[in-house]
Amino acid sequence: MKLYGVEMLNKKEYDAYETVIDSAKIEGFEPTTESVQLLKDFHEKKITLTEMVKKVQNGEIHV
Repeated sequence: MKLYGVEMLNKKEYDAYETVIDSAKIEGFEPTTESVQLLKDFHEKKITLTEMVKKVQNGEIHV
């Protein structure tokens, strides 16, 4: 099951990410595969907050 091209483990995970992303969209966030993967990697502790911020600041990821 994929959300914006990012594989989710199950329906529960899919629904949780969808809720977070939908809330952010209200604030103007435009999700991409890369930004959703970044969010998932951060949540799963695959990257740190500092690494995530650097990717955004360097323009690697548009959020």
